[in-house]
Amino acid sequence: MLFPRRGKFHHRHESGRHSEFCRHYELRRHSGFQQCHSGFRYRSGFQHRHESRCHSGFGHRSGFQQYRELRNYSGFLHGKKFRCRSRFLRQFGFWCRDRLSQCGGFWSRNRSFREPVRRLVCRPEALSREFVIRPFWKVIDVSDVVRRKRRGHTKYIVVRCISTLLIIGAIAVALLPATMQARSSHRMRTISDSVSRTIEGWPYSTASEMLRRAHAYNRGLYIHGQPVLGEAVDPFSTEASRSAESIASGDEEYQGLLDAGAGIMGTVLVPRIGVELPIRHGTSEQVLAIGAGHLYGTSLPVGGKSTHAVITGHRGLADALMFTRLDELGEGDFMYVTVMGKTLGYQVDRVDVIEPNDVSLLKIVPGEDRLTLMTCTPYGVNTHRLLVSGHRVSMPVPAPMPENVHDARTIGLCAFAACMGIGVLAVFTVSRMTGPRRRAMRHAAAWPARG
Repeated sequence: MLFPRRGKFHHRHESGRHSEFCRHYELRRHSGFQQCHSGFRYRSGFQHRHESRCHSGFGHRSGFQQYRELRNYSGFLHGKKFRCRSRFLRQFGFWCRDRLSQCGGFWSRNRSFREPVRRLVCRPEALSREFVIRPFWKVIDVSDVVRRKRRGHTKYIVVRCISTLLIIGAIAVALLPATMQARSSHRMRTISDSVSRTIEGWPYSTASEMLRRAHAYNRGLYIHGQPVLGEAVDPFSTEASRSAESIASGDEEYQGLLDAGAGIMGTVLVPRIGVELPIRHGTSEQVLAIGAGHLYGTSLPVGGKSTHAVITGHRGLADALMFTRLDELGEGDFMYVTVMGKTLGYQVDRVDVIEPNDVSLLKIVPGEDRLTLMTCTPYGVNTHRLLVSGHRVSMPVPAPMPENVHDARTIGLCAFAACMGIGVLAVFTVSRMTGPRRRAMRHAAAWPARG
């Protein structure tokens, strides 16, 4: 019998050593004297009274005491020799509680504690049939826990990888137009530099002859009053892409002027908005797709009194920046044109918006040396034309050299990127310094000995 009404707590086992362990364990758990290692016959009267009160029967103990007793000694019901620690007993007690509650046991408040336990005690075969006491190695086996943690860690890694790929894809889609525009600008800048190096290799007389012929052409335009101004089809209209008609391409004299190779006559530079485009003859769709074009019928961009050169370029292309930021220019900004190794500076003094068929502001003004950049506006609508015009100024004062003027937006983006990088690095460093540190696993032999 496991739980006698009165008296001492006995276990019927064949092993005397195991009985001695049971008495020793019982004394340590219930006598109140943690350091006492003697048997039952050496205990004091207080210990006997305490033991008698704790094991006097179900009618004199609370539900918690009964549950604790069943939890602590459930391993000995069938003579199992479990010399285990409190951690195993606690885990085994929880398992017993759950199993008993599932079978109508004592843990429910609406049920009696006394009868189910007595039924299990009086009928040990019921406990054997309903409960299977797991071996100690199964209780301490953590392979299932490790497997669940590894599965959760794998899911975490998969989610992190998918989210990272989505973020990278979103950033790539957002930066794709800017990347294509930057690549196009770099390619056009390379072409302009190549033309400049080609001209530098020419004899001085060749470049001088080119400039002399260009000045003569400009004087003829001023004298004859610009009889033809522009192409037969507006280069910014929807009909331009379907039309192959071009007056400039049929004028052999015009095509032979300022030809530095591949139809390029020079380079237009606007450092304020990061523009550096090669200038070609005419404003056909084929020309404007690969750079800036010189408006046929206007003065060639070589400077001089009574000249007005008009340079056109597209705006809002997906793969090229061109004149997209031309509306950012205002009065006082500077524009530059490089032709045959000679750089001319112009200061913006007028910004206008005109109708597509209005050419009054493109005419030559007597005595002025003027440069006008033209593109379509509003952005994406293209119903009007934006004109940014400036007059010739000397260099380096008041107009600085082109290499000394920088794009404010580029500088701001670089500064922002630098600040973001420094901020992320600072947050990472602070989190590593203030966060919990992972301790390395150490072997038991590595710890200092106690005592």
